Amino acid sequence: MIIDIIITIVNLLVRLLEFTILAEVLLTLIPSFRESAIYKLIETFNNPVLEPCRRLQQRIFENSMIDFSPIIAIIFINILRNIIFMVMLK
Repeated sequence: MIIDIIITIVNLLVRLLEFTILAEVLLTLIPSFRESAIYKLIETFNNPVLEPCRRLQQRIFENSMIDFSPIIAIIFINILRNIIFMVMLK
């Protein structure tokens, strides 16, 4: 019972983080939104996750003009979620 609740909470947090990362990506395409309060809030929420991914991307793709950090972050978050679930269910 408690494990089910924890799994549900982890799933909700992962989905929320994925949604905010996607929202940030979409909002960066519209220059006028980059100064909005909503964008700043989303950026503040996502920065602890995206910054390590940006540093990793700089090491792998030194001169890339495309920011792959949101994709890297979503993949990493899902791998981490699956590891947590495997540990909890054993």
